Amino acid sequence: MDLTAYGKGTFKTFCINDGTTLPLYYQLAPNAMLVPHDTLDAEFLSLAEAEGIADIEELNKILERAVNLKAFLVAVDREACALYKQALDVIFSELGLPSDTAQVVFTDNNNDSALLKQFHLDAKLERQIRKSFCKLEQQPKILIVTEKLLAELSRNEERKKQQDEKGMDALTIFLNSSLREANINNPDAVSQQIKAAFVNHPNWKSSEAAWRELRNQVTFALYAECDQPDQVTPLVDSLFTTLAKGDRPG
Repeated sequence: MDLTAYGKGTFKTFCINDGTTLPLYYQLAPNAMLVPHDTLDAEFLSLAEAEGIADIEELNKILERAVNLKAFLVAVDREACALYKQALDVIFSELGLPSDTAQVVFTDNNNDSALLKQFHLDAKLERQIRKSFCKLEQQPKILIVTEKLLAELSRNEERKKQQDEKGMDALTIFLNSSLREANINNPDAVSQQIKAAFVNHPNWKSSEAAWRELRNQVTFALYAECDQPDQVTPLVDSLFTTLAKGDRPG
């Protein structure tokens, strides 16, 4: 151990000053993957023939019907989402298709790059895009998302399915799912109790007194059924943050 004036000079003395720690230089290797159009067309037509579709007119009718389908494009990260959106906009413009044929949805941050900030959406517009994507006749036809957001969308769809099966409203389903994920005991009963508290405090977003009283009731309801009390406060924070934004599923 090297003892400097502060008693913490070992790394500086034996790693930096003696030259064993060196700067790291790196360069991203270019990665261009191109599929020859002729090969792609030939393989596509061979697959169509293998399926018993040899008539070009019949194949075109199938492709026309396929145009009305919807698709997720799952990118590796948010920057990739933005780049896919830009590339697709160029292609759709050349085909005479509207720019909203493909839309990108991801969580934005204040320190995002200029590229990412081009695709920041306010909460209202993002909800509208998600709802429109679920309707076959509306744009967008392609929704570009990250894997994390795709998982979130899947959870929302599962909540809606539970809502239909159990006859629960959206708030109860959201609470019920959140409590189950947090391993709260008796989630059905607790979610109903918390829902009743929200119903009894309709002005909780605008009244500090109502907000405090509601938060106390929710906290006590969770404490009574939680095996790990230290998880209660983070769970309450998460519930109130989500509901305050108006992002409740359904």
